[in-house]
Amino acid sequence: MAAREISPSDDTKNELTKVHYGTQNVLDSELQFFSNSNEKIDSCMNYTRPQLAIEIEQIKNAFIDAKNRGVSLRYITEITSEK
Repeated sequence: MAAREISPSDDTKNELTKVHYGTQNVLDSELQFFSNSNEKIDSCMNYTRPQLAIEIEQIKNAFIDAKNRGVSLRYITEITSEK
């Protein structure tokens, strides 16, 4: 998995950014993120993402599992005329 880690600055000591490459790596990382979350997930995404969450069975099940474990899910997305 190719990932680039960006070291945090002094004012953001607890933050870390990773870039994941490849469809399977991104999917695996997202599923792991859902699995590790125990309180809440806040996310901002483009207009294509909500449809993927419905179409990709693994992601759909990860959403349902997180919700059943009491994880609060909050998503911000754009609404467009594109499909």
